Amino acid sequence: MSIRGSVAWDIHGFIIGVYNGDDSNPAGLGRRVWHYAKNLGISGLKSRLQGYGDWVEFEHGGVCEYCGKVTGQPLSVQVTNLLVQRDTETGLFPSVPDAEARYHEHGNSARDHFEPFKDAQMVHWIYILDEQFNAVEVWFRAPEYGVYKYRNLGFQVSGIVDDGFTHVLFRKLSLDNDYPDWTLFEKEFETMIRMVNHEEY
Repeated sequence: MSIRGSVAWDIHGFIIGVYNGDDSNPAGLGRRVWHYAKNLGISGLKSRLQGYGDWVEFEHGGVCEYCGKVTGQPLSVQVTNLLVQRDTETGLFPSVPDAEARYHEHGNSARDHFEPFKDAQMVHWIYILDEQFNAVEVWFRAPEYGVYKYRNLGFQVSGIVDDGFTHVLFRKLSLDNDYPDWTLFEKEFETMIRMVNHEEY
């Protein structure tokens, strides 16, 4: 199962951001967000991200991994439209370049920004770039029924519920501190989840 996430920021009281389709856990996307924020600064990373609609698109500089054009991150690749035959042994389509970007659709860059808190059912992790405190906030998706337990433990809850899920603020990582120990970070998260749910997350 893909671990979906978002890298987001505040605009006039609204949290909007870019989407990331996979590997959005702290040791994956979290580590990369921290690296960019540490090197570019919060405002630098935020200003660059505002021109993209997807985290992978940002990391690739807007270059499509399928056609090589500066067209943004592909939203779909319709290989059935390509004029090729399936491999008779594997049943798979061969890897065919789509140089004209005719057979796959792209996003609309900054117009693809969305409000991740309002999509709690789908977005597992949210990393908010906090300019005021020079930090990255790390939010995780949690079932609504467990919210009172998180609040009792002192965790902040987004208050926005989507189909039985909401988001909880796990850490605010200051960029003034040393590089986080991501292995320890994830162990602390798993311990907290077990304590709240009495089961593995």
